[in-house]
Amino acid sequence: MLHDRIESVKRPPSNLEHDRARDSQRISDVQQSVLKIEGMLREILAAQGRFESQFCQPPQRTVFDVGVNHGEDSRFYLDKGFIVVGIEANPIIAEELKSGFAADIAEGRFVLLNIGIWSDEGTLPFYRNLANDHWSSFDKNYGCRDGTPYEEIGVPCITPEQLFARYGIPYYLKIDVEGADRIILQHLAGRADLPIYISVEEYGFAAIDDLNKVGYRYFKIRPQRRKNDFALPYPAKEGLFVDRTFTGRDSGPFGRELGGRWMDYTTARKWFIENIRTENGTYIGPSDEWYDVHATTELAPSST
Repeated sequence: MLHDRIESVKRPPSNLEHDRARDSQRISDVQQSVLKIEGMLREILAAQGRFESQFCQPPQRTVFDVGVNHGEDSRFYLDKGFIVVGIEANPIIAEELKSGFAADIAEGRFVLLNIGIWSDEGTLPFYRNLANDHWSSFDKNYGCRDGTPYEEIGVPCITPEQLFARYGIPYYLKIDVEGADRIILQHLAGRADLPIYISVEEYGFAAIDDLNKVGYRYFKIRPQRRKNDFALPYPAKEGLFVDRTFTGRDSGPFGRELGGRWMDYTTARKWFIENIRTENGTYIGPSDEWYDVHATTELAPSST
């Protein structure tokens, strides 16, 4: 009996047991193959996204950069594949921009206009601030602030209606012109074909009120010094992906690439008064910070 038991241990497993072990190994091999294929597909899709983001041209949308200054924003928009119409009233800076953007201008991707945008057409006095060119303005209170030195020159101006009639309605309208933000917004009122996205430098909660009167319903309020707290998404949600570190001299991301959630008018106004500037105009935000107000007409904007 003991001999029989020993022999049974020495014998190989039955065909049934062998088949089960073989099938189990095959199943394991198939599962491993599926995992490898899924990994390869993920890599292919990621590579495709990188390729499209880097090399495929987005739809030819236009951005209006109203207040180009030294061109940091215009360069960002151009690198992302947008056509840019830039408005710069300061003739000294405009000459510098013509040289720095010569290739983009020659290719027809960048239209630079050395004019101002105002409520009336004509040549108006422009107060070119000699201490800080960003303060230059058609409004003397802005252009000569804090007793800084300035130069008064004449600059031709057109109205917002004339600008839109000549170049159409942009996808995104960036407004950063000292003292003229409200004028441009007033001239947008009543239009059915508003830019989908718009931004202005805050001038109190009235900036949100004015945007809402024009027809904008969703808002984001973004710091201008600490813009890098919101990283650009990858793949890009606006145009092409651009690896960009922002500074205090540019306006930063826009549209679908802004971080955070869109707020409705009531929520945005309340948040602004509680965190940035009170109803009587007192600034309560960080001492070294300033803000832009972004808005959109989209009925269901993305949360990011």
